[in-house]
Amino acid sequence: MQVEYTGRQTEVPAAMLPWASRDYRTASRQAVRAPEFVGRIHTGVLSAASFDGVARRLRPFAITELMVHPGYVDDALLRTNTRLLSSRAEEVQLLCAPETRDLLVSEQIQLTRHDLGLSVPRRLRHAS
Repeated sequence: MQVEYTGRQTEVPAAMLPWASRDYRTASRQAVRAPEFVGRIHTGVLSAASFDGVARRLRPFAITELMVHPGYVDDALLRTNTRLLSSRAEEVQLLCAPETRDLLVSEQIQLTRHDLGLSVPRRLRHAS
């Protein structure tokens, strides 16, 4: 399946590149390891195929933040001003699928919560 991205999904990351590059260089000079960031162009259209492609392109031993918006469509979400309603539920299903876990294991990707850092070893079944 071919996914059509909106102009905004590809234009915004391109427009942000100069600032992201500057921030990365600044972090490097300060000996701060900046994570890679992927998934912005998949906002609202993340599929098993696109997730597979992203996961297989991750650099070994790199720290990468994957931008996702999983969630349940409940009354609180329905009251927000977002176009990401059905896609949030689809992302929950995708991220919880056994095939996703199998992919992460086969690619030797270790998940960690952003608020725990890398000092706390986590098993895949405990990652969030």
